[in-house]
Amino acid sequence: MIAGTIDRLLVEEERVVVVDFKTARRPPARLEDIHPGTLKQMAAYAAALETIFPDRRVEALVLYTQTPQLIAIPPATLQAHKAFLGRDQESYPA
Repeated sequence: MIAGTIDRLLVEEERVVVVDFKTARRPPARLEDIHPGTLKQMAAYAAALETIFPDRRVEALVLYTQTPQLIAIPPATLQAHKAFLGRDQESYPA
């Protein structure tokens, strides 16, 4: 089960794009600096959307609103973080 809110979702004929907004004061300058929790969150969203839309390519992006900066999460990075889904349950305060 995934509990979360997708900030923006674009559903097209061949692809689904999910974008999460982050308000970090010091946003990462590159993909390698994105917090692992954010990558895990995006991997969970992608996994859910792949189940809902099995015939479409899923693309995940993070938008840091402070700069603004949009960083695409490559499929290989999402796949690597999907391996961690389901291991530990995390709860975040409302």
